[in-house]
Amino acid sequence: MIRKYSSSLLIVLMTCIFIFHFAITLFYNFPLNPISNQYNLQIQNYMNPLFTQNWKLFAPNPVSANNMLYIRGNYTDKYGEIKQTNWIDATTPFNMAVHNNRFTPVRLVNSTRSSITTELLNQMDGKKDYLEKIEPNKSVELIILNRFSSKVLNEIYPNYKFVDIEKKIVVNVFPEYGKGKETEKNYEYNLPKQVFDLPKT
Repeated sequence: MIRKYSSSLLIVLMTCIFIFHFAITLFYNFPLNPISNQYNLQIQNYMNPLFTQNWKLFAPNPVSANNMLYIRGNYTDKYGEIKQTNWIDATTPFNMAVHNNRFTPVRLVNSTRSSITTELLNQMDGKKDYLEKIEPNKSVELIILNRFSSKVLNEIYPNYKFVDIEKKIVVNVFPEYGKGKETEKNYEYNLPKQVFDLPKT
């Protein structure tokens, strides 16, 4: 009797664990939505690094492009005049940090940034007027990306009084092996300007 009860309890427990893991994995792989956005930190902590999903090895079309996020800020100087920073690479330093240490907390930030830029590119590829019609203050992707960009600028220039931020995604398409005389191509997508907005703590 006890053995039968223990077996039933084990089955119920394993079923609950499976359902929980399956649900978290779904939210991890789904496009950004209100639920995954709200619990993004918890989802990323559960999935990384043991359950990270990466299908590049098995993809029929191997990756042939790099997506880079560049940002620059407009700020007021001590005379009240509007000045502008140079374009800053907000991708490479994070990628290097993750490559050097797979367990770094930066991995979560970098994964979110990468997911958002990929999602935006997918939307722009499907709808040519996507950026013209999007409302920056209502787009979850742009709000998160803007806060990420604001934090990066604030860490580089802590004494600057930023007003707003400009962002662009640069897609570097490199020729695939065996494709003849194809050359590298760069495509730039300027995202809507947004007000400087640090992440809420």
